[in-house]
Amino acid sequence: MRLGETALVTGCAGFIGSHLVRALVDQGCRVVGVDLATHAPCLRVLGLLDEPPERFVLWKRTVLDEANIDMTLRDARPDWVFHLAGQSHINASQTAPVRAFALNVMGTVHLLEACRHADPRPKAIVVASSNHAYGDLHAFHRTEHRPFTEDDPLAQPDMYGASKAGADLAARAYGKSYGLPVIALRHANGYGPCDPHESHLIPAAILARSGTTPLTLRGDGSAKKDYLFVDDVVAAYLRCAELAECGAHGEAFNAGPDTPASVVEILNALVETGCGVT
Repeated sequence: MRLGETALVTGCAGFIGSHLVRALVDQGCRVVGVDLATHAPCLRVLGLLDEPPERFVLWKRTVLDEANIDMTLRDARPDWVFHLAGQSHINASQTAPVRAFALNVMGTVHLLEACRHADPRPKAIVVASSNHAYGDLHAFHRTEHRPFTEDDPLAQPDMYGASKAGADLAARAYGKSYGLPVIALRHANGYGPCDPHESHLIPAAILARSGTTPLTLRGDGSAKKDYLFVDDVVAAYLRCAELAECGAHGEAFNAGPDTPASVVEILNALVETGCGVT
């Protein structure tokens, strides 16, 4: 990203999106944020709602409406596009799969189609995929003892993973079919400041550590997941944009640690400092 250029960030009011906006604004970009959220605590905490409009502007628009997202591309004329809008909750995706597929798959298609017909086209587009598109991370890591590679199959067993895999496939198809400078980023579970997801392990553990709520483990604590600090997630998005501009069209890249961490491993330090676990 270069000083004075414009970046469009869909899903800007979310945890990862707000941190990405903060990094882009700090680099001197003008950022147009798109989100349907009626409140934006992450943006507020990061000071973005106090930024002048020449640095950051928030538009309440949806990726579910093709005409709406076409208008957004025409109005913003972005040099860079980061598409993070979608259904990010696993349980909500399982409960309401139609909405999950509409947001994650067709929302991505609407955005990519608008980019395809934009004049000028964006220099780079990064679509949020997920490591959940690979399927059962826990079983895979226990049996293979290695991180995923981009060549591993997308074997998603649930609605969230399947909808993210659909977005991933759409991004790569648009890149290969139309020469669109788009990359799918499959990153691990993000954590860090301003995370609003109190049900996630790390925020829940911190709340328990502070005495706000008790922490209840599900299972024996051996389940493993990949975790990536939010600053590293943002760095992955920015690097993917650079790669897309340099010609890596229709590719997918992973971002995560070499090895997963178990619930027990994550909690050990907190337990030692008085975090109650029941």
